[in-house]
Amino acid sequence: MPESTITVPKNTEIHLFVNTTPQEETEKWSRIGKGVTAATPSNSPTVQTQHYIDAASPTHSVTGLEKTFAITAERYVGDEANDYFAELDDKTGDDVKTQIVVVYLTKAASTQVTTAYPAKKYEATIGVDQPFSVEGGATQAMSLTIYTDGDPVEGWFDTATKAFTETEPSAP
Repeated sequence: MPESTITVPKNTEIHLFVNTTPQEETEKWSRIGKGVTAATPSNSPTVQTQHYIDAASPTHSVTGLEKTFAITAERYVGDEANDYFAELDDKTGDDVKTQIVVVYLTKAASTQVTTAYPAKKYEATIGVDQPFSVEGGATQAMSLTIYTDGDPVEGWFDTATKAFTETEPSAP
């Protein structure tokens, strides 16, 4: 039996995309990356704890997740995702609703479509925590939180066409 290969995934093997035209009929996926120094996901699980009378310690069940992505970035004017986030400053309600896609580049499609990868698409709400910072001798910085709304849709994202589909793409 052959030994399995163990590798260390790189930060470049997960791509995040945001729909920068959420009010339009056609989605426009822009990669979150230029100027981003950290994109940290958090599942924030909801845990139900029960302590039964016949046990010394309680039992736990994870009953839900509140996934968020904390984004820390330098401001890059001209980058679509970066500009989109900056434009959300002081906005609320439907103005900060969009979608994001998390693409896992560690596993390609089983077909000959070499630019399609497993992905999860989320409805999302974006809260701009820090729209900018001004420090002597430093670049402008911003931070925001992407809150996912509901369960993800699992599917495939083609990084060449920037299209999300729920079914694995077939070879040409």
